[in-house]
Amino acid sequence: QLAGTTCLVGRLVVAPDRQGQGLGTALLAALHEQVPEAGAFDLFTGHLSEGNLRLYRRLGYRETRRERMDDHLTLIHLRRTPT
Repeated sequence: QLAGTTCLVGRLVVAPDRQGQGLGTALLAALHEQVPEAGAFDLFTGHLSEGNLRLYRRLGYRETRRERMDDHLTLIHLRRTPT
């Protein structure tokens, strides 16, 4: 979804039995290529999703804020701007 010049990435999910095969990387790379007009890409994940956080950081996403949902969940919001 484009909001102004920011592409909001919601619910990017790879089936558990297909994780670790490069599908998440391929999906995000395709999104970045298909929406070249986006000035930024925003997404979030849970603080315990270490694999997701590694992937997003490797692809150029940087943490913008944390949002505490309850005692057991903090959402980490990230943004990627064009290089």
